[in-house]
Amino acid sequence: MRVLMIAGNSKASGIFTYTAAITEGLRKKGIEVELNSANGRKCDLIHVQNCSPEKFLPAIVQNFGTPIITTTQMTERELAGLVPNALARSARHYLNFVYRCSDKIICCSEAVKNELEPKAHISHKLLYLPHPVDLERFHPDEKLGAEFRKKYAIPKNRKIVLCVATLQQRKGIFEFCRLAKILPQYQFVWVGNIPQVFTLKRKEEIESMMADKKSCVLFTGFLSGKELLSALNSADLFLFPSLSETFGLAIIEAAACGLPVLLRDLPVFRMFEFAEKFSNEGEMLKKTVKILEDSRLNKMLRKKSLRCAEKFSLENHAERLIGIYRQTLSQKRPVFGIYFDLWMRNMDELRARISDSRQQFSTYIEKMDSYFRDVK
Repeated sequence: MRVLMIAGNSKASGIFTYTAAITEGLRKKGIEVELNSANGRKCDLIHVQNCSPEKFLPAIVQNFGTPIITTTQMTERELAGLVPNALARSARHYLNFVYRCSDKIICCSEAVKNELEPKAHISHKLLYLPHPVDLERFHPDEKLGAEFRKKYAIPKNRKIVLCVATLQQRKGIFEFCRLAKILPQYQFVWVGNIPQVFTLKRKEEIESMMADKKSCVLFTGFLSGKELLSALNSADLFLFPSLSETFGLAIIEAAACGLPVLLRDLPVFRMFEFAEKFSNEGEMLKKTVKILEDSRLNKMLRKKSLRCAEKFSLENHAERLIGIYRQTLSQKRPVFGIYFDLWMRNMDELRARISDSRQQFSTYIEKMDSYFRDVK
């Protein structure tokens, strides 16, 4: 079985991190996986992780008639604040176009599945499969944690509050920084870059905070591999104040490293039973201090994280994904002519709704790509 995996170009994103991990897991089990391009070779199946038009549209044209599986990394709800209102409608139609082209739609959380189920034309395609964590890579390592503290000159006795996410309003960066000012006795660390999306809200404010030498937050930029593992193992608490997520891969990576985890109380996070939750900034403040200062609670939460992270193992995820692949390939698909007519009707509908004028479709693709690239 040969699978074309569409992941996009940005390595500084949760989408790419997940895709790289599952690609390795599938290859270990004998599945031939091509990343982003099949180099002219025929594939049995396309698995879309990032539906950015620059990768998705060429892939389905070059592999016409090939079954498509899409993993939902973004929903209509998450488009709010990412794209201008003038283009939000077009973005929603594009997402629906991707869903219609897909034979199966994998939802990484029950909350996402519930959000998509009211759409009658795709409800029969939905499957639930949470993202995995590579337990061989993410694990407790005190030595690596000490290296991170040494690199950034953080004293051993100063407790670290860590977040790993892209720098944008939706991820809760402003709430994180306000908390850091209230609790200067702790070292707050944010690992991640600003998404390269020119419509990103409050981008100048975020850049100003990063440039402020008196900031209470240490901004490390994007980290991966050993450096990311080092940052995770240095922390005393993983705080994730995100306002909207489809999953939150960094959460289970932190749990696998044995960190206490504190999350905003969102429906999507209810699957993470090991984590503490907060509903507002006042509660976030109280629980942050409680977890950091109550050694007994801290130790208990670390044990819960390690125990629950095993449920998200990469090996189990790969096995289930292979089962979905085989099931998809075994099902009958519409004959070429019917599939082509449906695809063309979707394309015509998409063109009509983008603009009342006769603007070229390629212009839309270029604009939309800037919104979907690196948003995770």
